[in-house]
Amino acid sequence: MRSQVLPWVPPGSRRILDLGCGYGATIKAGGISPGAFVVGVDLSQPVLKSANASIPWAHFVAARGEQLPFSQQSFDAVISGVAMPYMEIPRVLAEIARVLKPGGSLWLSLHSFRMVRRHLVRSLLRLDVPDTVYRIYVLLNGLLFHFSGRVFRFPLKRERCESFQTRRGMRIAIRRAGFVDEEVVKFFVSSAIRRDRVSPGPHAAQFASR
Repeated sequence: MRSQVLPWVPPGSRRILDLGCGYGATIKAGGISPGAFVVGVDLSQPVLKSANASIPWAHFVAARGEQLPFSQQSFDAVISGVAMPYMEIPRVLAEIARVLKPGGSLWLSLHSFRMVRRHLVRSLLRLDVPDTVYRIYVLLNGLLFHFSGRVFRFPLKRERCESFQTRRGMRIAIRRAGFVDEEVVKFFVSSAIRRDRVSPGPHAAQFASR
């Protein structure tokens, strides 16, 4: 397999999950056929409503990446455009591995250190203390991820989790979640293939087949 800036979906993938789909830009950029069974997941109901109006042949579900409402081995491929940096990455990768079929593919676009540095400098120049504190948290979280493949939630607002990602951190987290053949390239894209066996997660729920 190969990593690329545009979403990568292997030929023959019939069931595709877009994690953190937003308005559906990643689905459109991937050139996914309306003949495929595509599900977009996001937290915002208004955003999902707009995405459904734009891509009426796809299905959209409000859910968290850390707790996907699908049964195991539901999808052939998972794509995610710049959504994982705002999630608890190890838990999300475990959920992705659970809902992917053996040999299923994963494509992600992520955040590099440069983006966090840019936001931190901007907050410092504006003397924005609350945002500076948050950007320092994101920086420290990214460093933790780099060395351990793990992240922690923002102590002052536990529902928030954000980090930057590195090649080292992604390789650690991806392998720990049960993926192989991972590739991590610039700009910042990661892809991987699910191993043959992953144990069921605690949040598995039935999702209607098509």
